[in-house]
Amino acid sequence: HRSVPSEYRLKSVTVSQTPSGKYYASILFEYEDQVQEKELQKFLGLDFSMHELYRDSNGKEPAYPRYYRNAEKKLAREQRKLSKMQKGSNNRNKQ
Repeated sequence: HRSVPSEYRLKSVTVSQTPSGKYYASILFEYEDQVQEKELQKFLGLDFSMHELYRDSNGKEPAYPRYYRNAEKKLAREQRKLSKMQKGSNNRNKQ
């Protein structure tokens, strides 16, 4: 349904059949294209960090509220309390 420019060169054609019985053709063309290079004006680098998620090249870190880490600490503290309580006691049931 599209016209192909004359400077394009046909590289490959892949014909595939779907389980419903339809056929599809995937066509790959090769062509020369001059890409104009642009000079970078601003550049920002990001470094992955497990603790802060990332740190950029300017030294800034995201200020996350850390709900998950705080909840993990609280859960560990409450589980330690629970493990020291006597089984079947009311305090253990409340904990």
